[in-house]
Amino acid sequence: MFRAIDPLGNLVTLTRECWREHICVVHVEMRPLLDKVRQTIADPDYVYTSKSSPHSHLYFKEHTDPRLKCRYILVAVRRKAGKTRGYVQSAYPVKSLSKGGTPEWKKE
Repeated sequence: MFRAIDPLGNLVTLTRECWREHICVVHVEMRPLLDKVRQTIADPDYVYTSKSSPHSHLYFKEHTDPRLKCRYILVAVRRKAGKTRGYVQSAYPVKSLSKGGTPEWKKE
């Protein structure tokens, strides 16, 4: 679907399979938000290392939408330590940063 460079210089890929077979099926509200997923990776407000896995990085971008009842779009990216390439695992709306773990990066 696309590749984007995050603010830390990592190349992140969203595969067609992940988009069509996971995100658009499990998180149907994300179907019209493909560009927002790309923006969340390329220009996030926050990046966290997940609480549950050191290889999962959580990108947050503010996205207030009364229909979604959310404040952020969260994009989960799998990237192994020391590597500069990652793959989108999921993307969905969230109300807060509570899913985040250890802060990795914050927009100034």
